[in-house]
Amino acid sequence: MLWTGFLLGLFGGMHCAGMCGPIALAIPNKVGALANFIHKFLYNTGRVITYSFLGLLTGLIGRGFNMAGWQQALSIGLGIFLIATILFSGIHNLNIPSIKPINSLTRSIKKYFSYFLQKRSPISALGMGMINGLLPCGLVYIALAASIAGGSLQSGALYMLVFGLGTFPVMLLLSLAGNIISPRVRLKIYKMVPVFVVVLGLLFILRGMNLGIPYLSPDLGSSGEALQEICEP
Repeated sequence: MLWTGFLLGLFGGMHCAGMCGPIALAIPNKVGALANFIHKFLYNTGRVITYSFLGLLTGLIGRGFNMAGWQQALSIGLGIFLIATILFSGIHNLNIPSIKPINSLTRSIKKYFSYFLQKRSPISALGMGMINGLLPCGLVYIALAASIAGGSLQSGALYMLVFGLGTFPVMLLLSLAGNIISPRVRLKIYKMVPVFVVVLGLLFILRGMNLGIPYLSPDLGSSGEALQEICEP
């Protein structure tokens, strides 16, 4: 279900605009419309590259569960985690709580971001995007949790790639045209994110119940390949 990753990124793009908007707007404008577009495009491409790499790591975790034969428990556990995250963690705003190690990580990442910001080249724009993809973000962590369910490195990376592409339109528009989307529209779309995460959690739980329903609740016990459908179109 790659479409879940794309929609999570698309709806959650409003969260990205709020959290990373100031960073995107800080990228220097280049002389000429084409050069400016390429600069901002590379910045957002860098984010997607980092998300895909992180998906490889979570896919490795998923592969371990898959090889151990824990597909059902993994799917149900992830579903419960996603729902609990929304209901009990106050993550309706998707903010990461202030924790010292996270704060230290954020400061280190921003230091490298500042380094690339001073270079003002296309390569530096790509580097800024890749660094930005490492910033702590509740939405990204939710997508990474979902990417584990694919049970392989490839499916984890692909899920996060599609998630990153979902965030691409809003972030590219933001970096090119600032607040082109009105606050009222952003708020309406932003409010859809928690609802979608809960639906995603329910889908994972349903799949883990092993009901034998093709594409909705496949027989995970009969084949390790069934869980792969979670991260397939």
